[in-house]
Amino acid sequence: MSTVEVITYFSNGYVVEYAPVDETGNFTEKYCQSWILLPAENLWPDVVRIILYILAIIYIFIGVAIGSDVFMTSIEVITSKKRTIVDWDEEKHENVKKQVLVWNETVANLTLLALGSSAPEILLATVEAINDLASGVSNSDGGLGFYTIVGSAAFNLLVITAVCIVSVSSPGFKTIRDLGVFALTSIWSLLAYVWLLAVLLWISPGIVEPWEAWITLLFFPILVLSAYAQDNSWWVHRWRQRKVQHRQEQAEIANGITSRRCSVGLRSTPHRSPEKHRKTWSKAIELAVRQTDSHHAAAQTLSTTDDQERKYRPFARARFRHAAIRAMAGSRRIPANYTNVEDSPKPSTPKTEPRLLSVVSKIAAMRRLYASNNAIHAFPLSLKVLDESSGNIAFASSTYAVLESAGSLSVSVLFHRRKRPRGQIVIPTTNAEGKFDTQLVTGVVSVDYETREGTAKINKDFKYTSGTLIFTEEDFVQTINIPIINDDQYFPDTDFYIILKNPSNDASLGDPSVARVTIIDDDKPGDFILEMTQLYADMDAGEVQATVLRQNGCDGKVKIHYATVDGTAVGGVDTAPGVDYIQANGVLEFEHHETSKIITVQINKDVKETKNFVIVLRNPSQGSHLGEHSAAVANLNLQPGGINSIVIMKENGASWVGQIKSAMIVGGEVDEYGNEIPPSGTDFFLHAISMPWKIFFALAPTRNAFGGYPAFLVSMFMIGGLTAVIEQLGHLLGCVTGLKTQVTGITIIALGTSLPDTLASRAAALQDDYADASIGNITGSNSVNVFLGLGLPWVIRTMALLAGGKQYRVDVTSIEFSVMIFDSFGAVCVTFLFFRRFYFGGELGGPMRSKLLSAGFLILLWFIFIIVSSLKAYNYF
Repeated sequence: MSTVEVITYFSNGYVVEYAPVDETGNFTEKYCQSWILLPAENLWPDVVRIILYILAIIYIFIGVAIGSDVFMTSIEVITSKKRTIVDWDEEKHENVKKQVLVWNETVANLTLLALGSSAPEILLATVEAINDLASGVSNSDGGLGFYTIVGSAAFNLLVITAVCIVSVSSPGFKTIRDLGVFALTSIWSLLAYVWLLAVLLWISPGIVEPWEAWITLLFFPILVLSAYAQDNSWWVHRWRQRKVQHRQEQAEIANGITSRRCSVGLRSTPHRSPEKHRKTWSKAIELAVRQTDSHHAAAQTLSTTDDQERKYRPFARARFRHAAIRAMAGSRRIPANYTNVEDSPKPSTPKTEPRLLSVVSKIAAMRRLYASNNAIHAFPLSLKVLDESSGNIAFASSTYAVLESAGSLSVSVLFHRRKRPRGQIVIPTTNAEGKFDTQLVTGVVSVDYETREGTAKINKDFKYTSGTLIFTEEDFVQTINIPIINDDQYFPDTDFYIILKNPSNDASLGDPSVARVTIIDDDKPGDFILEMTQLYADMDAGEVQATVLRQNGCDGKVKIHYATVDGTAVGGVDTAPGVDYIQANGVLEFEHHETSKIITVQINKDVKETKNFVIVLRNPSQGSHLGEHSAAVANLNLQPGGINSIVIMKENGASWVGQIKSAMIVGGEVDEYGNEIPPSGTDFFLHAISMPWKIFFALAPTRNAFGGYPAFLVSMFMIGGLTAVIEQLGHLLGCVTGLKTQVTGITIIALGTSLPDTLASRAAALQDDYADASIGNITGSNSVNVFLGLGLPWVIRTMALLAGGKQYRVDVTSIEFSVMIFDSFGAVCVTFLFFRRFYFGGELGGPMRSKLLSAGFLILLWFIFIIVSSLKAYNYF
C-alpha cells in the first residue's frame, strides 16, 4: 500500500503524517479526516482515541439533552398561548367567553413538540448535508444522519414501547385515548419508509431527484393536516349533527312539534282532520320516545362542572421529557403532574329515573301482536298505536329535568280520545259501511293540574302553578308552563311535582298522571386554591400574605375557612418571646363574582433564623371544593433573592441573570406538595458534570421573552452546533474502530439521541392515566423524522447539486435492507399493540407474565434488526 506525506504547518513548527492512499490516489478509510482533529491526532494510539471519542460523544449528548430541554420549554411557552373566543351556549342561550389554545394539541405535537424531541436527529442529518456540500461530496451511502434516523425510529418503536409496557404496575393496564390519531400516524410512519424505498429503489434507483426531495418534505404538512382532520373526526360528526338537526326541525314544523332541552314539548295543531290528527299523535309519541332517551342522558350531565366536561388532555410529553432531562443533569426536579390545574373531587350526580314513556312499551307490545296477524297491513297507522292510553289523559313523561337558569319549564299533557274497556285488547273491526268501528270520547274534555312541593319550595325554587287544560275536538296535546326561579346561590338539586286531577266528560287519568320535576342548580361556586405554594415573609413589615383564588366558577356567596399550622416556626396569640408568628384562624367570605382574597399573618420581626409554617384552607361552602394547592409553606427570613427563589426564577425564565445564576446551583427534588428535598450526592455529581452545558444554554434568551421565539431559535442553532461535532465524532469513531457508518448510526448515535425520550416515556407510563404521552407520540415522531429529517437535507442537497449540474447519488446497498427490516418490524409492533389492546384491554401493562413476554418479544425484534443490519453492512449476506 502506497502512502503520501501530509504536512500540517503551525506557528512553532509542522507535523508530517504518512497517510495511506489507494490506487486512485485517494486516502483510504484508515486515514481519518475531520475539521475537529487535533494536531497529529492520527498518530495517537487507537485505544486512546476510541475511549476519548466515546467519552466525548457521551458528554456532548448530555449537552444536546440539556439544550433540547431549553428548546422544548420555549416550545411549551409558544404552544401554551391562548386566545379568547365568544361561543353560543345552547344550554344557557347566551354568548359566553372561552379561552382556547392558539395551537391545536395534535398540530403542536406533530410540529413544534415533535421538532423539539427529534431535534438532534433532524439537525444531525441537516448539518451532515451542509458539511458534505461544503466538502464537494455529491455521492453518499445515506450518511450518518440517515442511519441515525432509522436506528432511532427502531429504538423508539421497539425498545421504548417495551420499557413502557413493563413500567405499568400489574395487573393494571393503560390504553391510548386518541386511538384514531395513533392509528393514522402509525400508517404514516410505515408509509414513510415505503416512500423511501420507492425513491431510492423504484422511481429513480440510486438517485434522489429534486421533485422527490420536495415531495418528501411536503408530506410533513400533509401529515399534520390529516392528523388535525382525524382529531376533529374529519368534521363528519358536525355535518351529521347539522343534517339530523335539520331533519328533526322539518319534522317538528310539519307535525307541529317542538322539543325542548330538558322536557318533551308538544304543541297542538288545530283544524286537522281526524285521520291527520291520529297520525300526528302517533308521530308525536314516536318522537317523544326518541327525545326522552336523549333527555335522560342529557339530564345526567347538566350539573357537570367545566372540568368534567373538558376533553381529556394528557400530560404533555414535553413535561415528562423536561423532568427526565433535569434528573439527568442534577437540577431541581418537579413531578410532571405538579403544575396541573385543580382536579378536586366533584360531587357525584345522582342517577335519575329512566325517562321512558309508559305508553312506549305498550305500543311495542301492540305492534308485536299485530305483526302476527295477517291483517296488520290493512290497518292505518293510527290504529296500530291503540293501547292502554286510549281515552286517557297523561303526561308525556313521568320525570323532567330543567336548569335553574332556564326560567321556565314546559310540560306536555297528551290525550287520546279512543276508548276501550280497560285491561282488554281490541282488534279494530269495520261496520256495514266498510269504515272502522271506533269508540271516541267526544266533545270538549278538561283536566285540572297543580304543582306540589317536594324538596323544592314554592316562591323559592318555583312558582305555584295551577289551572285547567281544555281539549277541544281537535286537540290532543296541551302544555303546562311553570316558572322556575333563578338565583346566584348554589343549592343541591331539588324536586317538585305536577299532578293531574278531575278529568271530565268520561275521560280518565292515564299513567303517568304525576310528574316529578328536578331543578338542576347550574350555579358554580368554584374551587379554592392558594396562588403560591411557597410564600416569603416581609420581615420589615412583619407579615406574610397568601392570596386565595376562586376558580372554575364564581356564583353566589361562599365561605372558606383557613388556619395556620406550626412547622419549624412556633405560633402564638401574640409576639411574646419564643413566638415566631401570630396564629391565624378565620373565615373568608367571597361575594358573588368575587375571585380573590388575601390572608395576612403577622410575624415576629425579631426572628433571626430561617423558619416556616403552613397556611391551610378547609371547610369550603356547600357546592365549592378545595383545589389541589390548598396549603402553602410560609418561609421566614428567606428572601426572594435566596436560593429557593433563584431556582423558581429559573423555572419561570424570569430574567437572564437569574437564569445564569440558576445554572450554577445544584437542586434536589420537589415533592407533589411543593416541598423541596435536599440534593443527594448523585445530584451534586451530575450537576458538576452538566454545569458547563447549563451555563452555555443559559446564555440563550429567557423562555418567556417575546413569546418564547428567541429562545426557540437560539437554542436550535446551539443544538445544531453540537450535532455538527457529534457528526464528526461519529465518523472519527467509525474510522478508528473500523465500524461502518450504518452500524455507528443505528447503534451508538441512535441510542444517544433516544435516551432522553426513553426516560420521558417511562415517566409518562408511570404517571399519566393513558398511554398517549408515553407511546402515542412515537409513531408521529418517526414520521416527522423521515419527512422533515430527511426531506429537508434532501432538498438542500438536490437543489445545491442541481445548481452545479450534478445529481445526488445514494449507495442503496445497505439502505434497502435496513429500511425493509425496520418497516416489517414496525408493522409487527403496531399490530401487536392493537392485539394487546383488544386482547388484554390496553397497550401497556397487564398481567406480569404477559407484559414481560411482550417486552421481551419487542426487544428481541430490535436486537434482530441491529444484528442483521450490521451483518448486511459488512456484506456477510
